[in-house]
Amino acid sequence: MYRPTFRIGLFNGLSDTILSQAVMTELLDCLVKIDMLQLRAKKCPPIYQSGVRYYREDFGDDDWQDVYSTLAVGYGDCEDLACWRAAELNLIGIPTLADFTCNYLENGKQEFHIFVSIQPCKQFPHGKIEDPSVILLSR
Repeated sequence: MYRPTFRIGLFNGLSDTILSQAVMTELLDCLVKIDMLQLRAKKCPPIYQSGVRYYREDFGDDDWQDVYSTLAVGYGDCEDLACWRAAELNLIGIPTLADFTCNYLENGKQEFHIFVSIQPCKQFPHGKIEDPSVILLSR
């Protein structure tokens, strides 16, 4: 099996905040697009009917999973689930993106949490935030 790995020398705290956050936005957009391609190519259950659960990875270990990989292992963390959900919504015409918050830990490192940001549109004129991690943790 071919498994590409990105090694990105960022996310080291305050010294590279702006660039790290810009790269995070690009990576999330990329995973949403990959998930959209997969959802178009193969019949997959909707995320909330798939049986997958939220699982938080240890800090510093962060494997990003596409829809197929998340289904195969049965769980995902926040970026896996938020990108999948954003892809689903985009495919039915609701403009969304995977967005994030960033907290700074005592050791100066950055900790991100990823969620779905539903952009203002006809269905949601004021926008909305949806957090698949919270929804799938409680099931």
